[in-house]
Amino acid sequence: MRTFRVRHSTYYSYENNVSRSRNLCMQLPRPLAYQNILQESLTVSPEPETARELSDGLGNRLYDFTVTFPHLVFEVTLALELEVRARTWTQGCASLVEAHALQTDLRNKQNREAQIFAFPSRHVVWSSEIEQLTAPLRDGHLGPHACAQVLMEQIFREWKFKAGATNIHTTVFDLLQRKEGVCQDFSHLMIAALRHLGIPARYVSGYLETLPKPGKPKLVGADVSHAWVQAFDPIAGWKDYDPTNNLIPGEQHITLAFGRDFADISPLRGLVSGGGKQSMRVSVDVAAIS
Repeated sequence: MRTFRVRHSTYYSYENNVSRSRNLCMQLPRPLAYQNILQESLTVSPEPETARELSDGLGNRLYDFTVTFPHLVFEVTLALELEVRARTWTQGCASLVEAHALQTDLRNKQNREAQIFAFPSRHVVWSSEIEQLTAPLRDGHLGPHACAQVLMEQIFREWKFKAGATNIHTTVFDLLQRKEGVCQDFSHLMIAALRHLGIPARYVSGYLETLPKPGKPKLVGADVSHAWVQAFDPIAGWKDYDPTNNLIPGEQHITLAFGRDFADISPLRGLVSGGGKQSMRVSVDVAAIS
């Protein structure tokens, strides 16, 4: 088990006064069996006139707040201390044929809940290129989690991490052409391939340890919010995969939220009145306590 302190600050500055803003923040970690939240605080400046915590229907925590005080700068800061335990994985289906047969039993609550993650979504679509990527796996001889392992390794091997190469509007088709991107892109690509194979897959947002233990390499994506993938097996359940770093997430991965893709779980989004031109700065620091 590891213990971490997290500080995530999002700072906006505006050319003109913002008279009013309505915001949805998804930076509070969801409750999970392998995460224990010790302390948490979410502060907003200027102070909101109204604020409340909600659920988005997928079990994620939403902080809904409205700022009515005129402002030129705006900042949201998360301070978090939590314990993260290693995940445990069990043996799943022996083949995709077995998995597809079991998934049709919608009397099973886990199968029903997985269905929302089985179809195309805003950032996750597929094309002939995705069919080429999944072709070696479509004979069904591997189970869902074995397929996910193969895809994770292939994406890590064939796509290059390059900060700034893409943006939040980049599509899976763009990534297939460019062969470079960031963790968000690689996660969307892997999810598209998994869903194309009939494997429900979800997008995971979270953090990585900023500075690793002595002698251990620093993971890609540690200085910003990170993203990875979970693949569903009707016997074994959900299992995590990090295609950016080609590893199975463990104690160094801190989970915030699950969604169909990035659009479901953007860390901060909202509407403002006024403001004009704006700039944004984000800083993330994840420090291991033990």
